[in-house]
Amino acid sequence: NLNLSSLLIAHGAIANAQDHSGNTPLHLAQNSEMAELLVDAGRANVNIPNLEGLCALHGAVMRRDVESVRFLVTRGADVNVADDIRWCTPLHLVSQSEPHPNGDEHQRLLLDQAGPNSSAACVQIAKILCEADPDLNYSDSDGNTPLHYAAILPDHESLELMSRFLRHGGDPNVLNNRGQSPLHLFCHNAMRKRHASFHELLDLVLFHGGDPNRPSSNGCTALHLALYHRNVDAAIQLLHSGAQLHMPWKKPATWEVFWKNTGLPDVLCLDMVTTDHSLHRILSGITVEQDQACARPYCMHCRSAFGAFNRPQSCGHCGSLVCSRCATQLEPAIFPSFCVRVRNGLHPPRACLSCKEILISKSY
Repeated sequence: NLNLSSLLIAHGAIANAQDHSGNTPLHLAQNSEMAELLVDAGRANVNIPNLEGLCALHGAVMRRDVESVRFLVTRGADVNVADDIRWCTPLHLVSQSEPHPNGDEHQRLLLDQAGPNSSAACVQIAKILCEADPDLNYSDSDGNTPLHYAAILPDHESLELMSRFLRHGGDPNVLNNRGQSPLHLFCHNAMRKRHASFHELLDLVLFHGGDPNRPSSNGCTALHLALYHRNVDAAIQLLHSGAQLHMPWKKPATWEVFWKNTGLPDVLCLDMVTTDHSLHRILSGITVEQDQACARPYCMHCRSAFGAFNRPQSCGHCGSLVCSRCATQLEPAIFPSFCVRVRNGLHPPRACLSCKEILISKSY
């Protein structure tokens, strides 16, 4: 009721008074007109926190009120202010489509008030907040930045938010408390893969410095996740950006195994490649010198056991450990320029049979 509020202010009502939860009238304002009245006529302070550390800007973002956000920012609202419970800034909240499981009832009510066009509103709010020079790499209590939350959104909103955050300095390599970067979460986002923009956005993350070899706390890289979800196209994108094939991953025991189980504690990326066609495409996508695979008790091609008379040999192109029957000598000049060790005579010009076909075909 704007008229009643204006009358109360004219008769000396204090716009900064707080209730038992620490909320001021500005926290409870439901539109930009009321916010403007409280700030301009009532001289309300836009940065007063309630008992949970939430300011009026947090509330406007959670109910997806674009005009209130715009007004509060122009009146000096702090875009980097974090609440006291989960340490969320307004940019964390604009990237969340659902209340946090540890969020309070007030937060749930505010998000319930978001209208049917809340996805479009999120994009507009993110634009307003990013233009106010926010700290896009501030981590909440779970170690997540706004980019972490944007990476797990299921729809087109993810493309808009992630691209804007990256352009304004969001770091795709920050690890949360579980050792996950935004790139990890994005490659694990099963819903996102269904959208045509998935590969466009993956290219954008890599262009802005996303490290395909950044391991999580259990050694998982983005390439592991791409191959676990059988997304060979994404795997090739990661290889084109320098991904390594042989980083060991301690896969969670509850995750499905669709490949031939090696019985070893660590999973390598090529363990998850189940067809010759996919293997050929992946090995053809190598663009940087590959580290040698960690010790294995058997040939990574034919699975024959290594022993005194069957010693492991490393492929100079893909780094796989293979037996003498699955390896062949080639001329050093046939190896690409990024195979520096072979080109400089520090590694025998030896290739596995799969890489032999690729190297010979590329040499013509």
